[in-house]
Amino acid sequence: DGIIVTGPTLMDERVAMLTEAKFPFVLHGRTNIAAPHAWLDIDNAGAFRQAASHLIDLGHRHIAMIDGLKGHTFSEHREMGYREALLERGIAVDPRFIVHERFSDETGFHEAQRLLSYTPHPTAILAGSMMTALGIFRAIRSKGYELGKEVSVIAHDDVFPYLNASNMVPAMTTTRSSIRSAGSRIAELLVRVLD
Repeated sequence: DGIIVTGPTLMDERVAMLTEAKFPFVLHGRTNIAAPHAWLDIDNAGAFRQAASHLIDLGHRHIAMIDGLKGHTFSEHREMGYREALLERGIAVDPRFIVHERFSDETGFHEAQRLLSYTPHPTAILAGSMMTALGIFRAIRSKGYELGKEVSVIAHDDVFPYLNASNMVPAMTTTRSSIRSAGSRIAELLVRVLD
């Protein structure tokens, strides 16, 4: 009867096609397609702007970002927020410090190892997911740095019951966005669209 569309891109053709076909759907995320449609999203740009600003307030000047694939709206918006925070404070954006990849422990580990091999290396890393943050934690420790003292990490937290940021050592600072809550709200929206 209806579809929940996930993982939107900046110009998502699925939205244009479903709108033209008058098929009921709700988009989890957003796109720049002009046709009116139902969607639910968080302020990804604001989340990463706030996280980067917090790190700058703590004295960091070399901040990296490991986030999702380029082209996905959430990832593009997060990069925009990250860049805005740095530029507003007069910090040059180092393109080597911006990583777009699939979310995984392995990605976090390999990309953080690469970033930490630079001179100067990042003293803080924004992680687009908790899974990526786990790999970043391993990389920081494998390079001999003290997590939270020599290299700080802030992760985007989708509130997974099996992966709690406050139970990690040290506890991790996160931005908050419950995927479960989003799912409930999107289902309610889709029922309203169908009605």
